Amino acid sequence: MTRYVAGFLFADLRTRVLLVRKARPNWQKGKLNGIGGHIEPGETPEQAMSREFAEETGIRIDYWRCFATLIGKTDDKPWEVFWYVSAVAQSADYKLISQPDEPVGWYPLNTYRETMPPVMPNLHWLIPMAKGRIEALENVKHFTIHEGYYSTE
Repeated sequence: MTRYVAGFLFADLRTRVLLVRKARPNWQKGKLNGIGGHIEPGETPEQAMSREFAEETGIRIDYWRCFATLIGKTDDKPWEVFWYVSAVAQSADYKLISQPDEPVGWYPLNTYRETMPPVMPNLHWLIPMAKGRIEALENVKHFTIHEGYYSTE
């Protein structure tokens, strides 16, 4: 099974979220997504989240909460994605260092659907879940979502 991590960092009283504009894989090209990548051998998902986030943004965040796990298959190849969330006080306190081909940026939550570039379709429900988890869903610790198929339409 291929294992991945991805996450959202909220800032400015959770009114902005840090996202990456993907260049690869091709089916994500040009779309905004959470920040993450593969889990390396010997890593825990949380360690992978901290490492991937630092590599892609230049920001080291060591406190992440896993709020969802997506499990599915693509072409009979099983995969799982551990989704994480964290928050900081002020986005201005952090200098972003993007990868040249995959820029990261802060996006306002109140207008991201209308004004942002295209986003991965599942962000329309993952971002509110993540925000809810960090703000109030203390009775719900984690969601597991089994996807029968994945579409970028």
